[in-house]
Amino acid sequence: RAPQSSYTTGVSRLFAQPEFNNVELLRQFGTLMDAMDGVFAPYVKQRFDDVRIFVGDQSPFGDRTSSLMISFHDGHGRGMISILGPTRMNYAYNRTLLREVQRLLSNQ
Repeated sequence: RAPQSSYTTGVSRLFAQPEFNNVELLRQFGTLMDAMDGVFAPYVKQRFDDVRIFVGDQSPFGDRTSSLMISFHDGHGRGMISILGPTRMNYAYNRTLLREVQRLLSNQ
């Protein structure tokens, strides 16, 4: 079984949000990003056929963030897509976005 790998993008946009003006919060988040594979490991093993939303204390990235996750299967294997952002994010838009990405990846 191949080891899991992570790909991140949009971190600079996340850090531009007012929640990340706190240096200690940035340090804590940086520590989590360095250990991303370990942070996501328990979630990757699960299967989310629809978007799963983790807000605040439920988020693996801290109580000031929210995570949306969904699983996909692209014919080569299973994976997970996640959006990370502040708790005030647009959940409806991001849920729709993840469902569409899942659909596109699953039809390849």
